[in-house]
Amino acid sequence: MENKNYSILKWSIIILAILNIALLVNMWMKPGRHGPPMDGPKERIIKELEFSDAQILKYNEMVDAHRKGMRDLEEKGREMRQNYFKLMTSDTLDRKSKEEFEIAIAENQKGIETITFDHFRLVRVLCNDEQRKKFDRIIGDVLKNMRGPHSPPPPRP
Repeated sequence: MENKNYSILKWSIIILAILNIALLVNMWMKPGRHGPPMDGPKERIIKELEFSDAQILKYNEMVDAHRKGMRDLEEKGREMRQNYFKLMTSDTLDRKSKEEFEIAIAENQKGIETITFDHFRLVRVLCNDEQRKKFDRIIGDVLKNMRGPHSPPPPRP
């Protein structure tokens, strides 16, 4: 009886291993059909607005500049928030420092919103009249997808 149970267990493990390998091969052979979508906001804008090659080149330059500016502001914001929350570890609260951090964090966030607004305003300027109409229809959804699922939605244009 023990030999029979061992044999069933052995064959079950072999079958499960084969099924796992088949599943992995299937996923690797069809990368676009599994996992998260491969198109981000950049690709969506290029595709839906049907940018020309010249527009794509200019847009890529704009995206690179936007990303650099955002990285700088986001890093600065992270550092400020870390230092802000370190204030609570003190036995006495320095209210003046707390207020200064809150103002600095708010100004940094304002910079993030401004650089994003200015970036998309320039993208809109890059568009021809027909593309601007499409841009105006999709920008709210693009911004919502950029912010992630847990962020509040941006105001409608």
